[in-house]
Amino acid sequence: MRSPRSPILGHFIAAVAISAFAFAAMAAYAQEDRVEDVRAQGVADAVAQSEEVVAENAGLTQPKWDVGKTWTVESVSQRIQGREEAPARKPVPIRWQFRVAELENLAGRDCYRIEIECLARGRIRPKSMIWVDQKSGFLRQYKTELAVAGRMRPMIESYDHAKGAAAPIVTPVNALPIALPAFVAPGSKANSFVYTSAPMPAGAKAKDLGLVTFAHEVTQTATQAGPKALEIIPAEGRPKSIEQNPLTEVSIGTGGETITQIWQQGQPWPVFVDNGRTKAYLVSESE
Repeated sequence: MRSPRSPILGHFIAAVAISAFAFAAMAAYAQEDRVEDVRAQGVADAVAQSEEVVAENAGLTQPKWDVGKTWTVESVSQRIQGREEAPARKPVPIRWQFRVAELENLAGRDCYRIEIECLARGRIRPKSMIWVDQKSGFLRQYKTELAVAGRMRPMIESYDHAKGAAAPIVTPVNALPIALPAFVAPGSKANSFVYTSAPMPAGAKAKDLGLVTFAHEVTQTATQAGPKALEIIPAEGRPKSIEQNPLTEVSIGTGGETITQIWQQGQPWPVFVDNGRTKAYLVSESE
């Protein structure tokens, strides 16, 4: 059975749980009180300073991954402050290491299984994995852990799309925004997509498990951005190769939020992500 609903409602249960987990994790990870001023600058300010957009509906090249490749992403989440609370401290950056563990078959599709490890010191260290279609770059499955009653509990979500039309996918994550766009060819006029999510492993039948799938409508635009867009990325730890290729700004809209990404050909992950609450930066990579 398929039940259409908005992406926010579609992820309601998981989002509430993960938001609670994110706050607990941020408290546990707090080791330093330093965030460069540039990290507080919104992506809108940086884009406003960037060069004039030179092309609409720019193409987006799927990143090339090899088994064993790793890269590190740093995320900074803004804490929601209550009216009577003391002024919030500067958010603490958290680093995450991505590793292409292997190429495996998932529900009949060859997928890269990418393991995500939290590098922050502390007792709460969630383990996450994503499965990305080798051919299309479509995110087919996401798995993570949530802290429940002092123990880590697994959470899994799988995704599907209309035949022949890979779609952008937005996962219900706050501490580390994971969203993959549709990797479209230059000049593509596709900017509206539909995908389904289900709280079960890929290939399982919802009706056999007494579950339902949810339909999500998303939009995506991709435009070329000038090199000044890189100014939002802290220079410290920035990969040297990040300044060598053109930039593509991607905007993914879910109806309730907008995720902004900056991609660069040759990089394994977006060099910048902002989902309105958390910003993430690509800070290093290795073969």
